[in-house]
Parts: sequence; structure tokens; C-alpha cells
Amino acid sequence: MTSDKNLRSRILAATLLVPIAVVATWYGGRWFSALVTFGGVLMVFEWSRLFERTAFSLSFYALTLTAIIALGLAAYGKYEWVGWAIGAGGVSSAVLEYVMRQRVQWAVMGALYIILPCAILIWIREAHEHGRFITFFLFASVWMTDIGAYAVGRNVGGKLLVPTLSPNKTWSGAIGGVVIGALAAVLVTFGFDKSIPPVAALFIGILIGIVTVLGDIFESAIKRRFEVKDASGLIPGHGGLLDRVDGLIFAIFLMGLFMLFHDMRTAAI
Repeated sequence: MTSDKNLRSRILAATLLVPIAVVATWYGGRWFSALVTFGGVLMVFEWSRLFERTAFSLSFYALTLTAIIALGLAAYGKYEWVGWAIGAGGVSSAVLEYVMRQRVQWAVMGALYIILPCAILIWIREAHEHGRFITFFLFASVWMTDIGAYAVGRNVGGKLLVPTLSPNKTWSGAIGGVVIGALAAVLVTFGFDKSIPPVAALFIGILIGIVTVLGDIFESAIKRRFEVKDASGLIPGHGGLLDRVDGLIFAIFLMGLFMLFHDMRTAAI
């Protein structure tokens, strides 16, 4: 009964959230930048909750929030000087406190784990002439990897993937999720750009699926480190936003690196 209720909550949350992401991705521009920035703010709040526990730090929130704004504006390509000025002010106001409190390592990790992928995602969508297709390709691969891993793992079960970090992740779920995510990548490619070889799309989809699973494991390790089950209770059935996009964060880094060296439309892997 609990499992069915959790599944219904997941479906309801996806029904509400996915259309928002799809519409923002389709139109891009300020809509997409605003959505990513807002998501970054929520993840900053959840990140700070993880290691601050009950002692919430306003200065850390100011630091990461202003950095997200700065990088978001810079990545979008307008009003860069305003963004960097805001970011510099936030950094200056918070670094001293965190050095004195020996919390600076978590501030740096939060910047790398949350702020940087937010900027990369905006760059992927806005800076490339085929950013809409690439972003949909990325989202479809990650979302279907997550859904496939949950569905296959729940119905097939089997040996645990990382029993010391997560009691629910199985090898069958991980493999099934990667396969389903890769197939989704191929379908998106057929829908958007048939000039990309299916083998190339399949290979990229497999890589995205693998790093999506690794991202999920990484966040499980972080939560185990701080002895919490979820980053927050923001999304019914999913926990927090960080719990929902942990795999996407790693996939964004992979796609960003790929776009630096390859053109998805012309390069066969």
C-alpha cells in the first residue's frame, strides 16, 4: 500500500512538473533561464539544510543565491556586468564567515554541485543553435533513465547496486534504466533531427544513463554522510528537488563537456 501511494505521488508530481520544464525548454530565453535559476535557489536551500541542519546560514544562502543570479545572467548573455557585480558582493559577504567557521569546503562544493551545472544548462539551451533539441535530448535520456530504473528495479528486484549507500537501488534497475533512457534518446533524435546517426544517439544516451545512475549514487552518499533520507519534502513522492535532479546534474556536466568538443549534429562518436 505504501509503495502504491508513493508511486501515485511520483506520477502526480511528474504530471505537474514535466509540462513546466517542457514548455520552458521549448521557448527558451528568459523563461528557461528563470526556471533554472529558480530551481537553483531551491537546491541551494536544500543543500544548506543538509549540512547546517538546524543552524541555517543566511550568509551561505546569500552567497549561493547571488552566485546563481550572476552566472545565470552571464550564461544568458545579457547584463553580464550586473550579474558579476551581484555575485562579487555575495561572495565577499560570505567567504570570511565560512573560512572562520571552517565551512568553506561545503560552500565550494555547493558551488560546483549546484551553481555550475545551472550555468552550464542555460548555456546548453541558449548558446547553441540546436540548444532546444540538445536540451530535450538530455532531459528525455535522464527522465527515462530514472523512470526505467524505478520501474524495473521495483518489479524485477535482484542484487543491490550499492547496499552501503542505498537499500533500494538494484543492478536490474540500473541496467534497465540505462537501456530505456538510451532508447528515449534515439526516439527524441528521430523526432527532432534525423540527420544524427541512430548509433551515435544510442551511444550518447547510454553514457547519459550511466552518469545519471552515478549522480543518483553520489547524492545518496551525501545524504548518508549527513544521515538524512531526503534533501527536503518539497516534491511528493520524490523528496526534494536535489533528490529529483541528482542524476541530471551529472548528465549536464557530461553534455557540457561533449558540446565543448563535438557537434551532436555532425560528429559520429
